[in-house]
Amino acid sequence: MKQLTEQMATMQKQLDEQAAARRLSEVKLGFAQMTEGKKFALAPAVMNKAQQITVQLSEDKGNAFMGLLKEILDGGLVELGERGGRPNPAAGNADPRMMLDNLVTKKLSESNGKLQYVDALELVYAENPSLYESYRQGQLGGV
Repeated sequence: MKQLTEQMATMQKQLDEQAAARRLSEVKLGFAQMTEGKKFALAPAVMNKAQQITVQLSEDKGNAFMGLLKEILDGGLVELGERGGRPNPAAGNADPRMMLDNLVTKKLSESNGKLQYVDALELVYAENPSLYESYRQGQLGGV
């Protein structure tokens, strides 16, 4: 009987190790697919830590965490600070930053002081999603 109990414990340990190895493999594959074809990726040290955290979480929470990281890589990054530059007249289109600024200024003046800058900016973004996307692409270097 003792021998049977030991065999069962050994088999359970092997099953647990196989399940952990399978989960780690799934997580690594998910992270590889997440960054495939992207211009931005997580630094290798951050990627390893994120994978370790994901494996430690339950499968549902781990998948949610991976989903969040995918959203961040797909367009949740914004550059902080300012970047100098001029619009390219040869490109035939105006600088999205200037166009957004002009539209926000117009919204503010039309509101007669009823809108805050942030509210006017959100309205302009909502009314001009392609302009916002052009602005975002320019800020992120075409990501």
